[in-house]
Amino acid sequence: MSVFDDRAHLSRYRELYPLKDDGTVQLVRDDRTGELFVKKTLEVCRRDVCESFVRDHVPGMPRIYSVTALGEQTVLIEEFINGRTLGNLIEEKHTLSGEYALSVFRSVAGAVRALHSRTPAVIHRDIKPDNIIIGTDGNVFLTDISAAKPYEPGLSRDTVLIGTAGYAAPEQYGFGGSGVQTDIYALGVLLNVMVTGVLPSETAANGHIGSIVEKATRMDPSQRYASVGEMLEDAFGKETEEVRMDRRRFLPPGMRSGDPVKTVFALAGYIVLIGLSLTLEVKDASTAVLVLNRIGFFSGAFSAILFWGDYLGVRTRHLLRNIKTPALHAVLAALIGLFLFMLPALPLSFIS
Repeated sequence: MSVFDDRAHLSRYRELYPLKDDGTVQLVRDDRTGELFVKKTLEVCRRDVCESFVRDHVPGMPRIYSVTALGEQTVLIEEFINGRTLGNLIEEKHTLSGEYALSVFRSVAGAVRALHSRTPAVIHRDIKPDNIIIGTDGNVFLTDISAAKPYEPGLSRDTVLIGTAGYAAPEQYGFGGSGVQTDIYALGVLLNVMVTGVLPSETAANGHIGSIVEKATRMDPSQRYASVGEMLEDAFGKETEEVRMDRRRFLPPGMRSGDPVKTVFALAGYIVLIGLSLTLEVKDASTAVLVLNRIGFFSGAFSAILFWGDYLGVRTRHLLRNIKTPALHAVLAALIGLFLFMLPALPLSFIS
């Protein structure tokens, strides 16, 4: 797929059902491959920004595979993320724990920082719960680039006033040009809404989160954080980039969510696996061969668990990233997991 494909290629995407009531966002299937995608029809957008996202993917945002101009409209074919919006989650739970809210904030802010680090910086201008998807694997994605624009220093005001009430910074209403601080304002509002359920103008968050929100949402952009990195440092401390990443994602499957029940069951499962590995018997085998078989059994089983559990996105974000058909994904995942489980047995068969 490429930038500005001709109109004919769009005919191969069969519309399955609308993801927005107005029909501008559709779940579609590629008739050639059976893969699922999201088709977005935008009335307003910066096509040059859309082009850049096809060529250079932004971590923490769905991939954009093609951009097609249809008169005044622009049609995007995007990666389908299976999950729910943060807006749906807040509507259901009303408020989120401070720990989880900060975890989501960290992911969204990371995507925004990647946008701001481009040349020129890209300002999202519409950060809000409905534009954030939490995947079934727990990964968080910032979506919707319809309002995104390159940063233009010295601009007295935006040529197109756009944004969402409550999340849009004052400068988006004509009081100045959008810049890095515009997105920082929206991140502050987002953080407040996650922990209180309402905008900071209604109820401000307490404690350290409240102080972050207060600084991020000041009327004067020059009094807000100078960068998303500075905002992250205030939230999590001055850490290296590696430490700043969510540590829980390095934990083995079953223990990443922080859910105590899931953690206990996962821990019990790993203890059982270790027990089975230590008590494995091989008939007429020497001590060395027995030890190697026990290590091989554990490493094969653990490798399969890591793959099936999508450790660090190895399954959904790497090996099977382009497989959108659920049935095919499941079959390939089963085969790869089985291969990983059996792999240590190959060299051991020669030793035995």
